[in-house]
Amino acid sequence: MKFFRGMRMMEITIDARIADAAPGLVLGCARAGVRTEPGGDALWAEMREAAREAAADPAEPAARPAIAATRELYRRLGKDPSRYRGSPEALLRRSRAGKELYRIHNVVDVINLVSLRTLLPIGLYDAAKVRPPVILRRGAPGEAYDGIGKEQLNLDGLPVLADAGGPFGSPTSDSRRTMVTGDTRQVVAVVFGVTGRAELEPAMEMLASLLRRHRAANDVETWFAGI
Repeated sequence: MKFFRGMRMMEITIDARIADAAPGLVLGCARAGVRTEPGGDALWAEMREAAREAAADPAEPAARPAIAATRELYRRLGKDPSRYRGSPEALLRRSRAGKELYRIHNVVDVINLVSLRTLLPIGLYDAAKVRPPVILRRGAPGEAYDGIGKEQLNLDGLPVLADAGGPFGSPTSDSRRTMVTGDTRQVVAVVFGVTGRAELEPAMEMLASLLRRHRAANDVETWFAGI
């Protein structure tokens, strides 16, 4: 599933240390033109339903395959997954606690919807703020960035996406440096396929379909990295 009609595909590679820690890891990448605006009622209804369905599953969050795979990757890189959770686990635990989901804008809301349905971590970035080439690597001692909605995130031991300006994304939280705002016109989304390509492909199809359906994006192009 590759579409390259008008936008330039961004080169993303996976460092050997990450590949050794998660041999089946594949990155699903999407690039799209967007216009951010408040998400509509239909999108919000889908998000709430996805949250209810995810919370109704009696299995503990850490036992669900995608979350378990993310936690295992963190452990193998030396990060405590109980202190630094992947974003889908945080969303799931929020839903299980009966707390309302955050409503940000149409693009972020679609990302959260796909993450709830698949439990795969997804990073979302303003394409104009990313300086390729991009690599997924282990965060080094002393590295940190200001996370979205968070204080500084200690990146040591986390799998991080880094460009020429340094780390900007991780399965736990993305950086403010590359965050999507009302001025963003093109985004790059990265789905961390911790359970392999077989489950990643339908997740990418879902992402592209929902972005178009909720008028969050157009000209969606997708590709895979790390294979």
